[in-house]
Amino acid sequence: MATLKDVARLAQVSVSTVSHVINGRPDIPERTAARVRKAMEILDYRPNRLARALMKGRSERIGLLVYGRRWFVNPLHGLVLGGIADAIAKTDYCIDLFVQPDVDISLTAEWRARKLDGIIVLPMPLSEETISAIDRIEFPVVVIDGWWESENVRFITSDNVVGGEIAAEHLIDQGHTRLGYVGATVGEFANAERLKGFQQVVRRRGLSPDDVWVAQRDWSYEWAYEVASQWFAKPDHPTGIFAPSDTLALGVHAAATDRGLKVGRDVAIIGYDDTPVATQVRPAISSIRQDGYEIGQASVDMLFKMIEGEEVSSRKHPVQLVVRESSESRRRGSPVL
Repeated sequence: MATLKDVARLAQVSVSTVSHVINGRPDIPERTAARVRKAMEILDYRPNRLARALMKGRSERIGLLVYGRRWFVNPLHGLVLGGIADAIAKTDYCIDLFVQPDVDISLTAEWRARKLDGIIVLPMPLSEETISAIDRIEFPVVVIDGWWESENVRFITSDNVVGGEIAAEHLIDQGHTRLGYVGATVGEFANAERLKGFQQVVRRRGLSPDDVWVAQRDWSYEWAYEVASQWFAKPDHPTGIFAPSDTLALGVHAAATDRGLKVGRDVAIIGYDDTPVATQVRPAISSIRQDGYEIGQASVDMLFKMIEGEEVSSRKHPVQLVVRESSESRRRGSPVL
């Protein structure tokens, strides 16, 4: 098996020059670099990943922090992970996965011990303690679906407030005045931002936020089914419901169907994420589309730029409403009694 010295000898350069070429250093003349690359090809030389990482002063490992096992159930999260995995596959990096409900001293100590070059925090409830712990991390961090004032952390998310606004506008335009929001964890960033946008439009359109039925607990199908079933048992139940994920919307959809209500006629439903599950029921569910795969890829791009010392700004990705049968069958403008 060829070594670094063998390549240097054949190319008639120093070992350090070969290292510089491998690491893409710009200070090596192109003719010299070409000679080194040719020698590597002749000798079928493959730089050892660990050796290359040591030469760069990096571990070539990044961490992914995931909030508990239930996180993997959300269809959007699979798209985000797919984007991250595909982006990482194009590099020499590997991923260390951490499944934990919060960030504490022992976890950050583990990250330092593994000499991670950076970490991506996937969507999770962010307590004050977790935010403080993340802010103290000394290497690059990208948080998906979070946002706070920070000098060290960068954020990437969909425009959640706009998504909530679009959902409310559509339901009110369809004639719905009794509105409901079947939400997730109280105070969790994405959930709070989507509810905020929803209520802003309710006020702008002359309705009272106090008249909007709001229930919040978690992101599960079971929870959405439970609360929607309770609502639909009442004669004055909401007729236009926004759920801030497609999984929650599915729970509402099933509850309506089981109560004998016709989705799209008796009750309108809008989800969020526009994952494949939205089209796997009938009537299909209208949804606020965000590109989870692109968000995953963009998070890796941001993190690598931070690792390289580049200035990076946080980003909000655009969203749009995809209208389907669950919210479009009622004649626009006709009041819902």
